[in-house]
Amino acid sequence: MHTLLSKDRSGLPGAVINRAETNTLRLALLYTLLDSSFEIGSSHLHSALALWD
Repeated sequence: MHTLLSKDRSGLPGAVINRAETNTLRLALLYTLLDSSFEIGSSHLHSALALWD
């Protein structure tokens, strides 16, 4: 994962952004399910990262 996803931020925006890794994996899982796949692939992770960015 990106190191930027792991960076700690303070305040209310930080509370949302600090969960970036978890939320990106959840998005990748959604892309996987929509793709009718059984495994999260690199294309799913790249799509999730693009959406998060």
